[in-house]
Amino acid sequence: MQHTRHTLAVALVLTAGSFVQANEEVTFRHKNPVVGEQWANNVQFDMKMKTRYRYPGQDDQETSNHDQQRQLRRLTVLAIQPGYSTRVKVHFEHALRQLGSTEQTDHQWLPQPVAGKTYIVERENEEELIVTDDQGNIPTDEELVIVRHSMEAVGRPNPLTNFLSGRTIAIGETVQLPGELAGRFLGSQASGAEAQDMPLKLEEVRDVDGIACGIFSAQLETVTQNGPRASSHMSGHFAVQLETCRIVFVSFRGPVTFRQTRTIANQEYVVEATGFLAVAMRTSPIRR
Repeated sequence: MQHTRHTLAVALVLTAGSFVQANEEVTFRHKNPVVGEQWANNVQFDMKMKTRYRYPGQDDQETSNHDQQRQLRRLTVLAIQPGYSTRVKVHFEHALRQLGSTEQTDHQWLPQPVAGKTYIVERENEEELIVTDDQGNIPTDEELVIVRHSMEAVGRPNPLTNFLSGRTIAIGETVQLPGELAGRFLGSQASGAEAQDMPLKLEEVRDVDGIACGIFSAQLETVTQNGPRASSHMSGHFAVQLETCRIVFVSFRGPVTFRQTRTIANQEYVVEATGFLAVAMRTSPIRR
């Protein structure tokens, strides 16, 4: 039921009516985070992939798998720099994952190693994230991978902040987010991946949690030029608070592809994968 409620929350976030008419203009402003403020992040990740293995002189082999993840994270800001948080406390209230073949019908949601645990996450000068548990101990390698991936934005400016802050946009207008910023929009950018300029269309302005937000539609395309060939073509919507430039809702989905030549026992073979990826995030304030 927990992940069902989350899915409904994401689906219903944009149901309120707009209150700014078409062609009217709105201006976005930036506000620094505040030490002590708390936020709840609901995150949903769904991926289905079909992978084909091509061996010389043999029939192709295929597998079909899916990966679904649900997390509810509660964040407390502990330290800031102008524009972003540098140190946070994160509690994974729940963290579930369902992984296996798409041909199975009896998949179970299993807790991830971070479920129910609290971590302190810090970054200085673009260095790797420093992660400890709430007792100051270094977590397990498996926990570190999950926490670092989930908290990649800590210690880095929001890629939309400098772009939108002070900018006035008309309802219905499309602006172009530069590729170097677009590549960090949905999280960490894969090594060698290049994002295209990202068209952002301001569809309307609506209240989310009682705060005016710009609702954008967008398309995000990335291609990996070096190493394994990978591409994604995502489209969706996101909501940004007018007065803070904080992103409070994201929902993107689209096809992904992957191709790599590998070697085993001095014999080359090719791995090709095609699939579908959907990601959604909902951020809401925790009022004390």
